[in-house]
Amino acid sequence: MKANTNEIYVLTELAKQVLEASRRPENEEKRRLWIALRELKAKRPMILAEAETVLWIAIQSELKCEDEYLRGIETNLRMRLEHQEIGDDFVMGSTLEIPWDIHISSYGVPVSMVRPEGPSMGYVYNFPIQGEKDAGKLIKREFTVDREKSLKHKAFLEEVLGGIMEVSLTAGPCMHTGLTSPLFSLIGMENMLFWMYDEPDLLNYLISYLCDDKGRYFKWLEDENLLALNNDNHLVASGSPGFTSELPKAHVGNDKQGAGKVQLSDLWCFTESQETLEVSPEKYEEFVLPYLVRLSDLFGFTYYGCCEPVSDRLDKIKAAFGNLRSVSVSGWCDKEAAAEMLGDAYVYSNKPMPAYMSGTSPDWEGKKKEVESVLNPARKHNCQLEFILRDVYDIGGDSKRFAKWADMMRAMI
Repeated sequence: MKANTNEIYVLTELAKQVLEASRRPENEEKRRLWIALRELKAKRPMILAEAETVLWIAIQSELKCEDEYLRGIETNLRMRLEHQEIGDDFVMGSTLEIPWDIHISSYGVPVSMVRPEGPSMGYVYNFPIQGEKDAGKLIKREFTVDREKSLKHKAFLEEVLGGIMEVSLTAGPCMHTGLTSPLFSLIGMENMLFWMYDEPDLLNYLISYLCDDKGRYFKWLEDENLLALNNDNHLVASGSPGFTSELPKAHVGNDKQGAGKVQLSDLWCFTESQETLEVSPEKYEEFVLPYLVRLSDLFGFTYYGCCEPVSDRLDKIKAAFGNLRSVSVSGWCDKEAAAEMLGDAYVYSNKPMPAYMSGTSPDWEGKKKEVESVLNPARKHNCQLEFILRDVYDIGGDSKRFAKWADMMRAMI
């Protein structure tokens, strides 16, 4: 890899702007407010727009770097700076994180994704396991890391940026312990649902296999010292940042395995089970919940949920997870029930419906009513509340729409 003079200039100037923004008093104030929320002492509800897709489209014409790898770095920095214009509670980070070059072998069966032609987000898998015989082909996956390549990338970027920003390697801030998504890719939705009745032993075998596989991977990351803390502005779950001073645990920097070694117990994990939204709470508790808990117990805090409604099984989730701190409450949840069950003991992570904000004609009155339906019960039950706006991919060319949302939210809060 080699950067030309113009690329170095572009990246260093952007890095200077990012660093300057990260040092502003208002940035530090937002950080303190996020920490207060995560530690269940919220000063006010927090708001954050996940606008990366829209921002990515907006800055394409501004990119100057010719090298593909450097264009990715430039995109990262420009998107951070553009996000400031929204006016939400985005906190500017001063570190550039890049991934370790990690390779994971196959399950032993061919899993492939099929997408339609043309612009579409739809896809389907080939679902290679259709019975006990196919399940017998599953093998232990192997994990390897190319340290030399990863460290070369890090050294290269440190040289390009001239020490303006710290460059760090990470296995990814989101430690995802969900299991039903990979299960779906192996067997399909119909089998997942029917086998709870027709093939319960086979289904338990497959979920146990996936649970063991992910557990081995997480422990491998820990043993190889590839973990990095995710207790700052890292998105540790479905759009939610991991600010807290309760992590890492006290041993970090003082353990016998080496100063600074991060362990799984120092991190947030994110778990969910969106594929079982049509499954009864009892079947969910029987086939899914114990395995999610087994993995999440490895970590310091758990953030539960994404788009699936959790209000009909939140009592079971609360009872099962010993380190539960945040719960996603989507538009399909019973908001009154969720507010009552969460109270001030967990972070109520509301996911507003993206439909009101999308397309050429946003429905601002509908959006206000939706926010009120969350705020009213949340206030009644003293909830520790955040609004995480996600999945808005089309704003009809209206560059100020996210900023208008943030202004509306601040007025209502």
